Amino acid sequence: MLGRRDLWADSEIKAYIANSRSYNDATENPDTAAALPFFRTSRQQTWLVATERNLYCILDDVRKLEPHINWSMPREEVMSKDEVTLDIKASVSAKGSNVMAFGPRHERWLYSKNLFGSTGPEDTVREFLQSKMTASGRRGP
Repeated sequence: MLGRRDLWADSEIKAYIANSRSYNDATENPDTAAALPFFRTSRQQTWLVATERNLYCILDDVRKLEPHINWSMPREEVMSKDEVTLDIKASVSAKGSNVMAFGPRHERWLYSKNLFGSTGPEDTVREFLQSKMTASGRRGP
């Protein structure tokens, strides 16, 4: 079908952060970034991509030529020392949709329950951020 493409793989999504105005190739490397999908349908997926310096939110829609970086935030808005301080809240909207908020500026993001295990979306996102954006999470291979 004309005008459609496949959804991008996590490695492609991680590489795409280099297109962000917030990206700094002196301090960030897409090869060492971590990606967490939090919404997925057959036509669309939304990812969090974390580096040691920034958190990115990327929407991949097969009806568009390429993904779109919706927002980014520096580590200082996500972490304080080695603790996740970003307020992450999952809820059900008035229309019955599963939505997540990443602090007060990034609210009402749809999420797919099936992408999260028994830990749930809030704890999964916190653990993801903790593992990538803290000094202890950056150790090792």
